[in-house]
Amino acid sequence: MEEIVEKLFSHYDSDKDGFVEFSDFAKILSKLEVELLANYPIQRNFATFDINKFPGYDLNELIAYIKNSQKYESLRKECSEFFTKLDEDKDGLVCTDQLRNNPTYALIFKQYSKSEANLEVLI
Repeated sequence: MEEIVEKLFSHYDSDKDGFVEFSDFAKILSKLEVELLANYPIQRNFATFDINKFPGYDLNELIAYIKNSQKYESLRKECSEFFTKLDEDKDGLVCTDQLRNNPTYALIFKQYSKSEANLEVLI
């Protein structure tokens, strides 16, 4: 997740000063489909997570905001449940053989192992 946020942040940090402006912050949230916390207006959320009190968000502040979102928590829970299903021997690891040998996941594993995910499609 952090790699995707870093790429988006880098894209929207057009002057490369390590900060994104309010409008770019909103665009990043929209791209990631992250909701506004507690239904506050976006300006209030922006100010709430502005840890360093500079006029923009840095990468750490953006990640902190996203990690406090319902979307992040929902995805974390979903991934955890999915991992538990894949970890058939309950050793805390999912090996490629477990994926290849499972008829449900073998096709998915085969498709995604042939090519890397393209993170640029988010930008």
